[in-house]
Amino acid sequence: MKINYKKTSLRFVLSQVVLLCLFMAFGSSKAFAQCNYVTTENGKETKISIPCDFPVKYNTNNPELDKQNFKEETQKWFSKDASMLELKATLAKSPNLQLEIPIVEYNKFTSQKKSVIDGHSNFYKVVQSNK
Repeated sequence: MKINYKKTSLRFVLSQVVLLCLFMAFGSSKAFAQCNYVTTENGKETKISIPCDFPVKYNTNNPELDKQNFKEETQKWFSKDASMLELKATLAKSPNLQLEIPIVEYNKFTSQKKSVIDGHSNFYKVVQSNK
């Protein structure tokens, strides 16, 4: 059996592979694993997409250490991307927040992180999808 490869189709396939790799390298945080901060003001709901790798405050029975660890993790999380600084400013102005987590992403979390989320159902909400 002889297979004929055309140069144009091979170039096309290679270009698509390169584009896919670039997309996954630079666009993955926006395209995959998205959770939403949901704000409500004057009855209007607004969703802000965020990466699902957000930090949570763990309880180690040392409140000062827990507070310090959470503060450090939050600072790291907000500083990992320039667009996160805009998110931080927006969140600081929105007192009525709830964090929506798609069940698919929730299932990937450690049992310790799930425990924190489950213990704060007034702030975290696990949903079927992120739409």
